[in-house]
Amino acid sequence: MKFRYILFLLLFPVSLYAQQYKGTDADHFPLLEKGGKYGILNARGDVIIPPQYDTILRFRDDFIVIGDGAAGVCDLKGNIVVPVEFKEIDRNGAWFIVKKAGKKGVYDLSGNRIIPVEYDNITRNSAWFRVTKEGRLGIYDLSGNAVIPPTYDEIKRESGWYRVVRDGKTGICDLSGNTVIPPAFDSVKRESGWFRVMKGGKTGIYDLSGNTVIPPVYDEIRRESGWFRVMKGGKTGIFDLSGNIVIPAVYDEIRRESGWFLIVKEGKMGVYDLSGNIIVPAVCDNITRESGWFRVTKDGKTGIYDLSGNVVIPKVYDEITRESGWFRVVKDGKTGIFDLSGNIIVPAVCDKVTRESGWFRVTKEGKTGIYDLSGNVILPAEYDEVIREGGWFRVKKDGETGVYDLSGNEIIPVFYDHVKREGAYFILTQGDRQGAASLDGDLVTDPQYDRIHCYRGYCLVTLDDKKGVIDDRGGVIIPIEYDDLRVEGRKVMGLKDNAWEEIPGVKLPE
Repeated sequence: MKFRYILFLLLFPVSLYAQQYKGTDADHFPLLEKGGKYGILNARGDVIIPPQYDTILRFRDDFIVIGDGAAGVCDLKGNIVVPVEFKEIDRNGAWFIVKKAGKKGVYDLSGNRIIPVEYDNITRNSAWFRVTKEGRLGIYDLSGNAVIPPTYDEIKRESGWYRVVRDGKTGICDLSGNTVIPPAFDSVKRESGWFRVMKGGKTGIYDLSGNTVIPPVYDEIRRESGWFRVMKGGKTGIFDLSGNIVIPAVYDEIRRESGWFLIVKEGKMGVYDLSGNIIVPAVCDNITRESGWFRVTKDGKTGIYDLSGNVVIPKVYDEITRESGWFRVVKDGKTGIFDLSGNIIVPAVCDKVTRESGWFRVTKEGKTGIYDLSGNVILPAEYDEVIREGGWFRVKKDGETGVYDLSGNEIIPVFYDHVKREGAYFILTQGDRQGAASLDGDLVTDPQYDRIHCYRGYCLVTLDDKKGVIDDRGGVIIPIEYDDLRVEGRKVMGLKDNAWEEIPGVKLPE
């Protein structure tokens, strides 16, 4: 509650004072009069205020003393708290608001002048003094520290800060009086964790410490989860919450997707990551996120980007299909293969590519070839037929057959009418003649026999219905002159002229 003592009290008789203090000695301060002036005695009769004032009034713990048209305040011990020089004194809680020559100031109850007597008006609330000087407002704290100088048209205390207005422009000061946002804006709105400012129809963002997060140059700013969306001139951009530009405001549309931004500019699509790096430039007609990569389309052609923005497959293909561990591509009706890192395994020149166990079978203009899974050509696409048998390939070209190992090395040249594996040998057929070669491709004998059967270290051959034996280098062990051959124990018997005879000196490899 505020109590005011003003000089109008001179109109009331001094006896009001005496009437007010009838009571015990402890409460009684006798009035001392001398020569028409008044002073105060204490209960023991000691003079505590000399008789030099025209009027003395007591209220609670103060004496209001008035003399020669001026008022002041003494405490109950007679100490001057407020000098006797003011035309008006307002007791306001634990302070005195004083007025002199039309100007106001503030004293505390201990007699300290905490606000100089230079203001046109002073009001107090629970936490500060509002001062007015030449039509401008300022703020002092209750200890008399100048918080905000009297330079503002309006000051409004809000939760944790002051809203200030000068010449129609709004700013923000903190409770210590520091300028957080200069008074340069048409409006300032506190939102969760920041201030939204408006100036000339443009919007910006300041943080609570007064740092510019987004300059006030945008038509609209919307806070979304983890970032700000800005609009300017019909274009959209993205800022992070620290004010870093993630995506410049040059796009017609920006959509946040899981872990990335889809951008649209002049009908073309692109991709940014959440840190503002361009993953796919905005030149694509369509972009689809698939597991671990982006499928992009431009002018009817398709390509693949990885999630870091590296081109895996350039956008020159009519169709791209992800298959287990690789991409199948089609261009102008031709098929090829890329691995998942974008390396060409099979160029897109094939009519057909089939993945088989450990390799790719390719077909081109009716011819077949083999690529391994790393893209190495095992067999060029020039064969009419390629059959995988065990650890090699049997190939046929222009009616002739050969054999290659799985690394593409020639074992049997493509020369024979037929090649057949028999035990540890290949039987080579040319016309109606047969020969043999080892599995390493070493020739045992050219096709010169009617029939040949090879065993470990030797071959049984037949020519013109006569039989003989050759070794694995083609050397003759038994001449080809017998009707039949057989082994009896350790002896080799030959049938000649219908009689079996031992062939001397012959021992077949075991």
